[in-house]
Formats: sequence, C-alpha cells, structure tokens
Amino acid sequence: MPVYNIDHPAPWSELINETTGIDIGNGVTSISVAAFRDFSNVTSVSISETVTSIDALAFYSCAKLTSVTIPASVTFIGLSAFRGCSEITSIAVKRQYCHSHNKFFCRYYNGNSPEVGNG
Repeated sequence: MPVYNIDHPAPWSELINETTGIDIGNGVTSISVAAFRDFSNVTSVSISETVTSIDALAFYSCAKLTSVTIPASVTFIGLSAFRGCSEITSIAVKRQYCHSHNKFFCRYYNGNSPEVGNG
C-alpha cells in the first residue's frame, strides 16, 4: 500500500484546492497513509462498505471537514487519521473503535454528535 507524503504525493494531489467532497467508491479496500492530508476545502467524506482500513493521517488537517460516515466494514482507523479536522459536526460511525489512539471514535459510536472535531 502506498504511503503519500511531500516527496511522494498522491496522484490526485493536484486537486487539493478544488476538492470539496470525497466519495470513496466500491472496490476500494483501504485509504492509504496521508492520502487526503491537507485537503483543506473538503467538507464531506463518504466511505463505501468495501473499505476495511483508514490508515494514519489519511484525512489529517482537512480543516473544513464537517461530515464523515464510516461504515461497519472499517475495522482499523490509524493514528491521527482525522486529526486537525476541527469543524466536524456530523459523524456516523457504524462500529465501535475504542483503541487507545481512537478515543474520538469511541465517544461518537452510533452517531452521537462530536463536541470537538479533533481525533
């Protein structure tokens, strides 16, 4: 699985300033490390039922992200996958993630509204 960073940007990184919504479609099984890091204009993320893992920093610093839906098929959420997403007001988590590094998702299981959007 690729790891994206400043030296190895994601193929879609040229769209970083234009993208306002991310729809991870059917057939995708994982979201790579830092895949959408710093996509600061993204407001919503929808993830298909085929995704099983969201790696570390995947959506790090998506500062305008307000809505995210994580299906029950996701069994792993990496460290700081949504850190810096301080505008999240709607989160639908279909599975409980109570690992020590995912306390954010433990609190918002079953669609409880977040009080703070960092996690």
